[in-house]
Amino acid sequence: MTLIYKRSLLTLIIGLLLPASQLQAAGSAKQDIQFTATFYGGSCDITAPATVTYNQGVVPQDTIPGENVRSDLLLNLSNCQGYFMKPSITVAGETQLINGKTLFANSSSTTMGYGVLLTTSGNTAFAANSNVATNKVITTKTWPAVGSENVASLNGNLLLNAILSCGSCQPANVRGGVLTSNLTFTFVYN
Repeated sequence: MTLIYKRSLLTLIIGLLLPASQLQAAGSAKQDIQFTATFYGGSCDITAPATVTYNQGVVPQDTIPGENVRSDLLLNLSNCQGYFMKPSITVAGETQLINGKTLFANSSSTTMGYGVLLTTSGNTAFAANSNVATNKVITTKTWPAVGSENVASLNGNLLLNAILSCGSCQPANVRGGVLTSNLTFTFVYN
């Protein structure tokens, strides 16, 4: 009796495994799937002068109050392409709070109490910004631009003013030396 029971159990196990192996073979059929996606966004090439030098590099300290020492900085945007999302230009660079005003200045500068006030009046696409160092972004006025959702309408120039500043110019808080500030402009989407 024990032998018949063992044989029946073995037959049952083999009988269960056989269909499982057949199912595995039947389920091994190949299916290719192609994924397709359209990414909205875009980019612009940004060019600007590599250096900005004020008055051949020599600036008398008494000319800084009143923020009269300035240099135009022309950003050129080209090859702009993309759709839908709101573009802006971010500005990366070290900032310091100098006599009550946030200004661009590297901590390695040997001067004390001076920095670069970067401003823009904007243009047809970009909004004005009276101190780019405070939020480090230049935004578009409205987006999509009137009559177009195409970023190509941003191609062109954006004038920035790089102004030497000492904030509120406290005489005890300023010292002559070399001011340096390195900035990076990046075209981004929000």
